[in-house]
Amino acid sequence: MKLQCSWIFRRRRLRITALQTQHLIALLGGHPYQLQLAFYYLQQQTITLEELLENSAIAAAIYADHLEQQWWSLQRYPDLLPSFTEIVRQSSLIDCEPEQASQLHKMGLVHMHGITASLACELFRPFLGDHLPQINS
Repeated sequence: MKLQCSWIFRRRRLRITALQTQHLIALLGGHPYQLQLAFYYLQQQTITLEELLENSAIAAAIYADHLEQQWWSLQRYPDLLPSFTEIVRQSSLIDCEPEQASQLHKMGLVHMHGITASLACELFRPFLGDHLPQINS
């Protein structure tokens, strides 16, 4: 993934360090469409790399459609909300029921690490934190 990102950065004449690349991949979960969208807005100078890496309101606006789509998709499965809320609340790996973890993984919301799960994309944390009332309690 890093090599692929480096190639795209050079192709688009974007200057970015290896550490910034790692942060960008973590923020966007390595999702190809999200990365491509980031590169586009960076090249167009709609957003700065710092704003994107800080997960600013501008970054959330760029990904608003994707985030809303994920939220609506999650709402169709209310039984997944407690597990997903716990994953969003914690920055560490969380034990999940295998069926729920598998469904969340298929939806692109979490990464699986054996029997534990972590949030697939750091962009989800602030956005879904505002939408999941259990997180704020």
